[in-house]
Amino acid sequence: MPALLYAATVILHTLKAHRIPTEHGHIKLVRWETPAVTMALIWLAYEFVILIGPAELRTAQYFVLESLAVGLVVSIGQLILDPGALRVASEPESAAPIK
Repeated sequence: MPALLYAATVILHTLKAHRIPTEHGHIKLVRWETPAVTMALIWLAYEFVILIGPAELRTAQYFVLESLAVGLVVSIGQLILDPGALRVASEPESAAPIK
């Protein structure tokens, strides 16, 4: 599961990094971006070969697929039942002091 999240992060960064505005004081990879993304993709390819290849890991692979399917069903259900929930940040309620 972490490999899938890391893969999604690397792919999203690769596709959308040029749109992110840079601000003073924030880190920008500049000339190191291409080697960093290339090494990340090589690492992910290696990791997926190791994790997907052996038949001994089928049970774990099914567990990850089932977890992703449940998450997808929950997300779709939330979008259908409460479409604004994922678009609007709610204000935190002020907590009453404990007496």
